[in-house]
Amino acid sequence: MNKIRVVIMLTLTVAFLALFVAAPAVAKKPLHMADASGGGLFHAPSGSEGFNLFAFAFDAHQTGTSGEAAGHFLQNNLTTGTVLHLDVVHMEFMGKGNTVGLIGVVTKTVGSNAQIGDCRAVLLQDNVKNSEMQKDMRSKLSNKCDPPDFGNTDHFKLYDLDDGHIQIR
Repeated sequence: MNKIRVVIMLTLTVAFLALFVAAPAVAKKPLHMADASGGGLFHAPSGSEGFNLFAFAFDAHQTGTSGEAAGHFLQNNLTTGTVLHLDVVHMEFMGKGNTVGLIGVVTKTVGSNAQIGDCRAVLLQDNVKNSEMQKDMRSKLSNKCDPPDFGNTDHFKLYDLDDGHIQIR
């Protein structure tokens, strides 16, 4: 009879510890982590050079509750030949959840005035959720990222994608 009581008490103790030790660890885990990915082509003005054609691809994943993120963003200016690769470090969701701002650190550059370690930001919009089925949109890369003002259309004017898709989940 004493062995049964010991087993019951041990079982209850383990269950109690599991509730009060494991539960806070689970509670700290975010309920939803978001992703954004896509790529395509778009035209954007480039000073006195007129419009440039850009190709881009990206994949970013939210890793923390304060906007921390991991991922990559690659842009190739097909008009000038410049290439930028960013490691994404921050994601900021806006609007109805169909717009995301990404901040990244330049890790590779070809023919650009950007330096390794520079910060760049971009605004991306997924319009598939829009009832009018507008084209997805994105801004040019901006060096205004500490902190970025994604609502500032001087730095983050959105341009229609000529081809491609942006998906925000």
